[in-house]
Formats: sequence, C-alpha cells, structure tokens
Amino acid sequence: MYPIRHFVEDSMSLALSFKSVSSLAGRYNGSFEATSIRYALTNRNIIAIVVVKENDLNDQLSFTFNHNSNGQHYLFDMPPITRQKPKSTAPLRVQYCSHSCLFPKFIKSGTEIEKNNIIYECWSQKQRKQGEIPASVFGSSDKFKYNAECYPANGKVFVLLSLPNRQREFFREVII
Repeated sequence: MYPIRHFVEDSMSLALSFKSVSSLAGRYNGSFEATSIRYALTNRNIIAIVVVKENDLNDQLSFTFNHNSNGQHYLFDMPPITRQKPKSTAPLRVQYCSHSCLFPKFIKSGTEIEKNNIIYECWSQKQRKQGEIPASVFGSSDKFKYNAECYPANGKVFVLLSLPNRQREFFREVII
C-alpha cells in the first residue's frame, strides 16, 4: 500500500506534523489512521503516534461468576461471586501507540489519560492543540516533556509525540 522507499523519502521531505500525514494519505490514497501508523513506523525522527479514545471501560467494571452455571448441584452450593473494580475517573485511555525505532518509551494500550492536559482539551473542544506534555500523562515516572500535536478525528484524538534528536545535531556539528 505504501512503497517504503518512496514513502520514507516523501515523509522526510515534509515537516513533522499531522498536516504532512494528511498530505501523504492523499498522495498514497490511504486512510488517515493507516498513514499515521506507517508514518510513525518508518520515520527517522524520535516520534510516536498515540491514538486516544473515550474510556468506555467504565461500564464493564463488574462481572458475576456463577459456580452452578451448568445446572449441577453440589452438597455446598456457593452463591455467585460478583467482582467490581473501582470506577475510573479518567475520561480517556490509550487505544494503541505506533512509534519509530528511536522512541525511548513504550506507551501501553489502556493507559488512562486524566483531565488537565492538551489531549483532554483537544478531545473536549474538538480542536487541534499543540504544545508540551509531560511524560507522566502516559504513566512514566520520568521528568521530561514531549512536544505534542493533538488532532481530533472520528471521536478519537491522534497525538504526535516527538523529542529532539540531539545525536543528529551533535554529528552535524562534528562533520561540519
């Protein structure tokens, strides 16, 4: 669907943004989501694209297990067991993450995204947002921030995370 050599050349000739992803999706006749995945996996920069959606797991937090579901009766019948997880307060959660090979962190599916960050603002206002976002939003204990661009589409939020590539800058100065 996306010829690797041409796709990488085209993506590297464009700025690091969702505008570039949209342009590539049009050029290669692919969906925005599929192009985003390919863009993240083949990019030579330190990037990840995180897809965030509404936290719909709040409705599925309790379940019942009945020991006698097959109709058999035992000497000591046990009542059904009902387990409940504490209800989440997070309005959003990570659906999945695609990243370049240089991206240093793994962002796990199901990670809950709380309020008071640009991802939540983008989702609630249905507007693009750009800025910095702490790594702690994704459950990391590290004290750094990602450059982030948030793009709402189809009820989800696509988040382009990037970090500056200090190695590339260092080697550029050494070679010159």
